Amino acid sequence: MDLLLHPNKRIPKVTLLDHDVIIDAGPRLFDKGNENAGFTLVIPKGVPAAFVGSLDHKELIKDVVLSKTKPDELRDKFVAKGLTSDEAERIVEGFGKALNEVMKNPLKAVDVITKYHAFIERYYLNTTDFVENKGHTFGEDLSDSEKRDLTAFLATL
Repeated sequence: MDLLLHPNKRIPKVTLLDHDVIIDAGPRLFDKGNENAGFTLVIPKGVPAAFVGSLDHKELIKDVVLSKTKPDELRDKFVAKGLTSDEAERIVEGFGKALNEVMKNPLKAVDVITKYHAFIERYYLNTTDFVENKGHTFGEDLSDSEKRDLTAFLATL
């Protein structure tokens, strides 16, 4: 309760992944009995867990597929979001470049995401603040006496 009412006393908390998170996407392809993954996204340990939770990976993967299968549809989608046709075209081209980089080395997918961070942040992250205990600042402007009273009242509930 003390930390809730005194945000300036909080030590920022960021939980990091303690193991790789592997997201298999796309169809599995079979060629002469050999199975090949369509697309695998590997988020390595050490990345903030909130990144994984806030990444709209389904929409991102859907758009990656659109960039290869129906680029006009992807372009129209970004135009509908208010971009110019030229800006949307650059996004479709960027998807192609990023996908080629990831396909060459799936274990470096996060490096590719980092390279295109501003774009990913703008369109595919629900939050960009990975500090978990910032919380709200309700009550920080109360006097010390009012904070003690509020804490005592809440203890009775």
